[in-house]
Amino acid sequence: MRDLGRRLWLRGICGILVGPVTLAAEARIEMDWEKFSAVECGTTLHYPRLHRVERLFVEDCRELFEYLGGKGRRRIGIALDARRRFMMRDIPEATLLLHLRRDPASEYVPPLPTDAWNRAGFLAWLKKEKPDCIVVYESTPVRWLKSAPASLRAGVGVAYLSASKPQETGLVADVATMIRESIGMLHWMIQTGERGIPGRCRSHGFRNLLQKGKTA
Repeated sequence: MRDLGRRLWLRGICGILVGPVTLAAEARIEMDWEKFSAVECGTTLHYPRLHRVERLFVEDCRELFEYLGGKGRRRIGIALDARRRFMMRDIPEATLLLHLRRDPASEYVPPLPTDAWNRAGFLAWLKKEKPDCIVVYESTPVRWLKSAPASLRAGVGVAYLSASKPQETGLVADVATMIRESIGMLHWMIQTGERGIPGRCRSHGFRNLLQKGKTA
């Protein structure tokens, strides 16, 4: 990455837009940041902490849980891996607890343990906790659910924190607006000469869209 930074600098590039990084457990980009203006689109970098444009999840998760409650879902279980929970700062779990306080008819379901992030662990959790709807980010738990015995998966809905298909119930990021905002922020930084790792990060957040879909 340091060599890439030198190449960019020699080519006259002074602005970097960092997209979501999904491969490393603690994603880091090491380069001479003092030469560049930089903005992160999303919140996946462990280092450095840059100005960023991100999805807002607190109000959106609350709206999603209220919608699921209106659909009759009373035992909502969250199935996220350890890295996703860290990246999302446990916002879905905290918002679900708030939803439970506001909806006495709902019952608490412990989230899928992070050390049970495998098919066997998921099926054991499904059998023990009996959620009537699971909230996921990636599709891995959905594949595990589809492979479960019919008696376990019957009646279990799925809600996505990042829905990508029209039939999926869940939250959809307004990606186009986020990218436009990221580019605008980066352009302003280049014009004003702001470079390097900021001492205090600015964060511009955007609400997600609630897609009703058919999976819940």
